This record gives sequence, C-alpha cells and structure tokens, in this order.
Amino acid sequence: MDDDRWPWFEEQIQGKELDYHWFIVDWHTCRNDTRISIAQEGGRLAGALLIFRGRICQMRGESQAAEALLAMVGEGVTEMVMPLEWVDLMPARLKVKRMEEILLMSLEKGSERLIFVREPERLGPWDLNDLVALLHEADRITWGEVTAASLADSVATGAWYGIRQNGRVVAVAGSWMKGDPKHVNIVAVSKQFRGHGYARSVLSRLLEDIFQESDKALINVRADNMPALRAYKALGFVPRLTYCRAIMV
Repeated sequence: MDDDRWPWFEEQIQGKELDYHWFIVDWHTCRNDTRISIAQEGGRLAGALLIFRGRICQMRGESQAAEALLAMVGEGVTEMVMPLEWVDLMPARLKVKRMEEILLMSLEKGSERLIFVREPERLGPWDLNDLVALLHEADRITWGEVTAASLADSVATGAWYGIRQNGRVVAVAGSWMKGDPKHVNIVAVSKQFRGHGYARSVLSRLLEDIFQESDKALINVRADNMPALRAYKALGFVPRLTYCRAIMV
C-alpha cells in the first residue's frame, strides 16, 4: 500500500482503530520498516496484512480474506498475530513452533488505580545490559532474542522505569511512547522478586507518563498468564480483543 491509498484505508477501519492499532502506529512512525498489503471485496476492505522489518506480522480482517493474506507471508517472518479463527488456516510451510492466545487490554485515563509498593526510577541507555539480562531471565521464550542494540533506540526515546535490588534492575516497565493510544511494550520482573507488587509499581509509574500524552493505554498479555492479568486488572486494565500469536523461532 502506498501513501495515496492510506486515506481510503483509514476510512475503511473507522470504528476498528483498536484492532488496527499497530497498522496505524507503524505506518506513521516507522514507514520505511512497514509494509501493508490489503484484501478487498466489492471495493471495501476485507482484511489487511502488516509486515514490520520483514519479521513481525500482524493480520486482521474477515475469514474470507485469510487465505489471500497468508499467501503473502514469506518464510522470513518469525512472529504472526492474527484473529483466533484463522489458526486452522495456517499453511504448513510457515513451520509454526508455538501458538498462544493473547489479550489486548486497555485503560482509559481517569480510570487508573495506581499502586506503589516501591518507588521506581527512570532507566536509560546506561541500563541496557541490565535490561537484557532481566528480560532473558524473566522469559527466555518471549525475549530470548532481545539485545542491547535492539533496545537502544526505544530506551533512549521512550519511557522506561525500573526497580533495583542490590544494584541490579529486577523489575521494568517500558513503552516506545509512539502513536496514540500509547502501548506498554514490556513489563518484566525477575523470577525471585515476583509476588511483591513490583510489576504494579513500575507499570503505575509508566502510566503516569503515558497519561500526560494520551487518554488511553494499551497492553498485551498471554491469556494464561494469570499473575500478569491480575496485576493489570488491579490497575484498571480491561480486556478488549483476543488474538492468536504464532511463533516460528
């Protein structure tokens, strides 16, 4: 899709902006890294495919568009997020290693219930090595490929808050702070420090920053991650949409 087609696309997704959040954000903030393809039916949008940096794929739309959009996905893609009803349509050539159900949750400004058991501190580029170590330890499957280089830009330009224990970062919440509404991109707590309210504390501090710029915050969470769900709901987040995430690596 090119620039001339974008106004038509925006018109077609009116009322579905939450579902197409990443299409809007990546198109406006990371245009050179973003490719969007569309499926039409009778002149209207039936579905859309976003591929970010050739690796991360987002798909939305109606079931009848799934086959055409899935055919456009190359074998270099490492992660795909799609409607649950598309799962059985995944082509074998994509070699999916794991599938998980994820929830998109939202929180409206004014509905937040901020909770602090420890006062977080602002993190910066000097904390990159600590952040990478924490993410690898907290969830190797999800963040195993994260490096200091891959986090550098977002830590320098976004908002990141952490809690230290004995000099090292043991809890973090971070946002790229791009688009509107803002998305909470990472929340992680070291395994040995879970259950102490650290996730709620760092996320509460991050939400204060988010609500200075936006009226809504979004966050993704695995549907089976009950501790995270309880923490997010305690702060006021509400489940909105459900997707399937397919991991190829």
